[in-house]
Amino acid sequence: MYVDPTFIQKPGTATKASCLLLCLCLAVILPGMSACSRVTLKPTDERTAVSLTTDTSETATPSSQTSDCSSGSETWEPAASLSQTTQEPAASPEPTAAATTSKAAEHSRTTTTGQATLASEGSTDQTGTDELTLATDQPDVTELADQINSFIAENVSQGELSLAYVDLDSEQSYMLNATESYKAASTIKVPMSMYCYDQAFKGELDLNMTLTYDQAEDYEATGGLMSGAADGQTATLQTLLHSAILYSDNIATNMIFRYWRQTSESLSYRMDQAFDMHYSEDSEMNVEEACRLLERLYENPDDNPYYDVLLTDMKNSDWNRYLTAELSVSVAHKYGLFDGNQHDVTLVYTPHPYILIVYSRNLSGAEQILPQLGLLVYNWQTETRG
Repeated sequence: MYVDPTFIQKPGTATKASCLLLCLCLAVILPGMSACSRVTLKPTDERTAVSLTTDTSETATPSSQTSDCSSGSETWEPAASLSQTTQEPAASPEPTAAATTSKAAEHSRTTTTGQATLASEGSTDQTGTDELTLATDQPDVTELADQINSFIAENVSQGELSLAYVDLDSEQSYMLNATESYKAASTIKVPMSMYCYDQAFKGELDLNMTLTYDQAEDYEATGGLMSGAADGQTATLQTLLHSAILYSDNIATNMIFRYWRQTSESLSYRMDQAFDMHYSEDSEMNVEEACRLLERLYENPDDNPYYDVLLTDMKNSDWNRYLTAELSVSVAHKYGLFDGNQHDVTLVYTPHPYILIVYSRNLSGAEQILPQLGLLVYNWQTETRG
C-alpha cells in the first residue's frame, strides 16, 4: 500500500501582527525561557502504518552441472509437417527497450509481503506468501491482488497455483507463491530459445547449421514440423527453434538439447547460469524466474534482433486455451502441459503492456480457471490503466 505524504496537514501561516503579539506575550509570561520547544504536528486524518521493504529475493545459481531433461510429453493438435513450406517470421520489433527503460526509471519501487491461502489437494489448506511492488504514481495494485485472491478462494477447490503479474510501464507487480517450483514442461522452450538467440547474436552459434534427427534419442509424442520425421532427417537450428515455439515441438526441442549436451556443458546448466534459474536440478522452474525471463525478452537490453523473432513466434503460437483464451489483443505467450502441470507465460500488448504468468499443478478445472484469471487481469489493466 502506498501512503501519500501529502495527506499530512500543514499548519496555517500566521500574520505578521499575530506573530509579534505572540512574541510579546511569551516575553512577558516566560521570561526565563531562552530556548523554543519543538512542537510535533500530527495529521487529523489518522491512517494505518504499513511496513514497506525493498524486494531483494534472488534464486540461487546451481553449483553443479547435471544432465538435461526433456520438456515432457504433451497433448498435441495437428500441425504442419517438416515437408510443408513454412515462412520464416520476420524480425518486427514491438515496443523498444529504450522506451521501456525510460518509463521504468520514473517510478520508485517498494515491496510489501502478506499471505494468501489456497485450497490444496484433498482438504488441506496451503498458505503461501504474496508480494506487492508498488509505484507511487499509479493505481494501487493491491486492488488487483485482492481480486485475484478472492477469485482463487472462490474457484480453486483442489490443486496448487502460483502467479506473477508485472505492469511493464510502472513496474508494479504482484506475485503469489513466487518461488514454488513446478515441472517447467514446455515453458522451458522460452529460455531455451533465448539462450540460443543470445549465442547467435554474439556470433558464437550458427542458426543455419543443420541438426540430424536421431529417433532413438529424440523421439517424443509431439506436433510440429518434426512430427512424422524419418530417422536421419535434418533441419536447421532456426527451423527447430521456430517449431519449438509455434507448435511446442518436443522432437525439435530434444534435438536442440542433444546438440548442447554434446558440448562441454549441457543446455540446462547453461540456461541456469545465464538466467539465474534452477532448471538443471529437477527440470523445474518457478513464476519468479519465468517473469524475469519475459521482462528481459520485452526490454531486450542488448538490442538482440532475434528476440523480436522469438516474440513473433510466441504471438503466432497455435495454442490459445489458457490465460489468452478470452483475450482479443496481441499476446506473446508459451504454454506448458505435462503430468498434471498446466502453465501459461504471457506478455499482453495492451496500451500499457503487462506480464501475467500462472504455473499450476493438479488444478481442478484449470481450462476454465486460467482463462477467467486471464480475463480478470486484462479487465483490471485496461480499466485502471486505460
